[in-house]
Amino acid sequence: MILFNKFAHENIEVMNSLEEDELAKAIRTHSQAAKIISNYLSTSPDLLQKYPEISEVFREVNFGISHAQQVYDVKKQQRLRKNEQKKKAEETYWQYVQQERRKLRLRNGVPPLNSESCPVQFPIRATTNLSKTDSARGIYYYIDEIKGVEVYWCFASPEEAEADNFRRPKKTPPKQQPK
Repeated sequence: MILFNKFAHENIEVMNSLEEDELAKAIRTHSQAAKIISNYLSTSPDLLQKYPEISEVFREVNFGISHAQQVYDVKKQQRLRKNEQKKKAEETYWQYVQQERRKLRLRNGVPPLNSESCPVQFPIRATTNLSKTDSARGIYYYIDEIKGVEVYWCFASPEEAEADNFRRPKKTPPKQQPK
């Protein structure tokens, strides 16, 4: 019985470090154990008289279920809260993008991360350093072209850039040299 108690308490310590899906599995496993013990006790009530430690085992298993459920509930709440915060941050970002698009009269793309780089999903870098006589709004570059260009806006594809009146450079820009 001491051995089982030690095992049960070690098991509870392990539960605290489990991921949500692993905890769900632990809850199912402990519930199956409780059901097996309960079935044996209902079909053989004299077992408790012969082996009183069975009630202690049953109590430990039920405690394991309760503890695993509590830890699972906490982790689930944390995950849901984190997902909600992520969703709100994403909504706020896209509201900002829409506001910037309206302000700049653009239909596609997103603002740059800084003056030289774009988000991974929007690798096409666009600039606005054109003369007043050029009908295009600016020039767009692929990710592997010319480093150090001041980025005005970022697009997901050349088609998006062209739809917002950006064009390719008239001379083919050099590829970036590996470092």
